[in-house]
Amino acid sequence: MARLRNKRTGVAVSCPDEEAARLGGEWERADKPAPKAPAKKAAASPKKSD
Repeated sequence: MARLRNKRTGVAVSCPDEEAARLGGEWERADKPAPKAPAKKAAASPKKSD
């Protein structure tokens, strides 16, 4: 039984090895760590006018 993750959506599934071999290239082994999304920049706080 293979554990796979969809590269585009991040969905993880388990399927028989024979079926995993037939799936397209957008599936990868879930054993590998998931790619991290780029960090978001924090919004600059507005300056207060006195």
